[in-house]
Amino acid sequence: MTHTFGGSWTEEKLTVMRSYFAAYAQALKNQRFAKWYIDAFAGTGERKEVKRPGGRPLFGDDANEVCEAKDGSVRIALGIDPPFDRYIFIDRAQEHIEALEALREEFPARTIDVQTGDANQVLKDLCRSINWRNTRAAVFIDPYGMQVNWSTLESLAATRAVDIALLYPTGPLNRMLAKRGNIPAAWARRIDDHLGPCDWRSASYKETEQIDLFLPDSSALKKTMNVEGLRQFVLERLKSIFPFVCERQLELRNSRGAILYHLFIICANPKPAARNLAMKLAGHAVSLPRASKR
Repeated sequence: MTHTFGGSWTEEKLTVMRSYFAAYAQALKNQRFAKWYIDAFAGTGERKEVKRPGGRPLFGDDANEVCEAKDGSVRIALGIDPPFDRYIFIDRAQEHIEALEALREEFPARTIDVQTGDANQVLKDLCRSINWRNTRAAVFIDPYGMQVNWSTLESLAATRAVDIALLYPTGPLNRMLAKRGNIPAAWARRIDDHLGPCDWRSASYKETEQIDLFLPDSSALKKTMNVEGLRQFVLERLKSIFPFVCERQLELRNSRGAILYHLFIICANPKPAARNLAMKLAGHAVSLPRASKR
């Protein structure tokens, strides 16, 4: 089974993911501790990308559409050499789980563990149960939107032993921050869970005087945070719990040029050697999509 999503920006994301984790596995191959790969929103292992030569046809005629099957993050990780000692794939959709389970027959030399459930809870359980003194892990967090809670990232930071490629939903979060600050209560709770204990309201809005003949002292909120400011705000939030967050992120845009996501490369290991390695590998990986566009 495959599922349909993505476009050129998906390829850019996976290019960085492949480069970073392949170099990570190579750098750690002679280390004695166990090396694991964890995919928090694994999907099925592959995806279908729909292409429409010349644009969308008229009158709903999709005869020119081409569906191209491509490897997703799971298959990319399974193909990395040297391999990881264990692969943990997490998803909550039963049809995805069945597709992931089937990969054991295709990759008999790999130790594959498929876990069903909410990625936040499964990741927290793994962070508590794994002996991180003799284990290191590469973690790919590729949500469809704002599913990842701040408390989950705190659990990963507490391991002091994982490297993370985090796809951050800058665009969706920016849209939830309404221009006049009139954010529905359910949205505000989701933002609280997503960004953790911080004053995102003050960072995003300022009060402005509002001219009103009947309410001379009235004021209104005005959004002052743009997408770039939000990226910087998220970067500082991540740096508050992780010892290394790459200063450069891969910026992912849709076909209309609007920013969808930023891909952050993160290291939870505070040792200087680990931070320096992460900085070197991340700098190279993030530059690859930019170089290909020149």
